[in-house]
Amino acid sequence: MNTSQLLFSLALGAVTLVVIGFALYVVSTTLWGDKWIRRSK
Repeated sequence: MNTSQLLFSLALGAVTLVVIGFALYVVSTTLWGDKWIRRSK
């Protein structure tokens, strides 16, 4: 594996982690938002 392939795999892994983290963040905030809306109503 040369340097460009290593950098590409690292970038791909970083992007994947960011996407997964963002998806979990959106799901968690949506669930908490629904709970708080139900409680307030």
